[in-house]
Amino acid sequence: MRILQHTLTSNLPFAMKRALIALGIVAALAVALWLGFQAGDSTPEPAGGALGAAPMSRTAVDPMLSRDVPRSSRVTNEAPAPGAAISPGIIPPSPGELMPVATPPSGPELVHQWLSSSTDIPTIANTMLKGFPSLEAKDHLHAVGNLVALVSDDRFAGLKRLLLDPKTSLEAKEFLFRDALSRGDLVKLPLLLAVMQQRDHPSANEAHDVLKQQLGADFGANYGQWQAKITEVLRAQQ
Repeated sequence: MRILQHTLTSNLPFAMKRALIALGIVAALAVALWLGFQAGDSTPEPAGGALGAAPMSRTAVDPMLSRDVPRSSRVTNEAPAPGAAISPGIIPPSPGELMPVATPPSGPELVHQWLSSSTDIPTIANTMLKGFPSLEAKDHLHAVGNLVALVSDDRFAGLKRLLLDPKTSLEAKEFLFRDALSRGDLVKLPLLLAVMQQRDHPSANEAHDVLKQQLGADFGANYGQWQAKITEVLRAQQ
């Protein structure tokens, strides 16, 4: 090759030599560019070979899956806060998973609880008297029907308070008034005067008539004279 090059360069004119040298340089550049293009277009095989290569991760295959998902769009079994709107991505608990709402006991159930709260009668009576304001008016008669049997004459002050209370139902007041008429004079006479003084009481007129019969006198609206006569009668009975 070198002999041929020497022969060509020695026998050819100078202009022809320059043309051949230029043509050789262009050919060398073309070959170098072609080899570089072929090297850049090839893709290296993954380590381990085509069959032994590790599978690509889910994040690498689908970049959208690597994004942080907002909490509101995640599926969860947490129960939403009371009154909060249920987001489309939140699964509310099924009816069987909800805690049952405790219903308050009814009036008769409360009375039964009070009657069973102790074996001591005065304690039971005090419990019922304290709980009486929590009852509805429709349950008053049921309560006093059990209560009067537990209260002795020396503890009648609690029943007197119920008899004069405007919040006590009319039926319960009537029942308490009938019970008072069966009590001794130490309880009955002062109670009749108190009922008579409460002019809007449903038993006011009857209390006046009974008291007039018991004392043998009628003092009208002079309650001081009524009280003096009652005190006199009670002292005479001692």
